[in-house]
Amino acid sequence: MTIIAAVKQLEREEHNRTSVMAKNLRLQTQTGYTLLDGINVSFEAGKNHLIKGPSGVGKSTFIKALAGIFPFASGVVKLPAGKK
Repeated sequence: MTIIAAVKQLEREEHNRTSVMAKNLRLQTQTGYTLLDGINVSFEAGKNHLIKGPSGVGKSTFIKALAGIFPFASGVVKLPAGKK
C-alpha cells in the first residue's frame, strides 16, 4: 500500500531582484518523511554556491524543488521577474 503525504503546495513568485530565494521551504518524501524543513536561503546571481551534505540528505531534491519539479515541497520560491 502506497501512502502519499498531504503536502501544502509550493508557491512560486516573481520579484524584482536577480536572486533566487527560498522561504520556509519544506521537502518531504511521498510517505511524509521530512527531508528538509525551514530552509530560508538566497542565491545571488553571478556568485558561486555550494550545496553540501551526506548522501540522501536531499541536495538534489532541493534543486528540484527550486526548479518546481518536485511535487512534495511547500514554502515559497521567489524567482527574478520573467524567469518563471
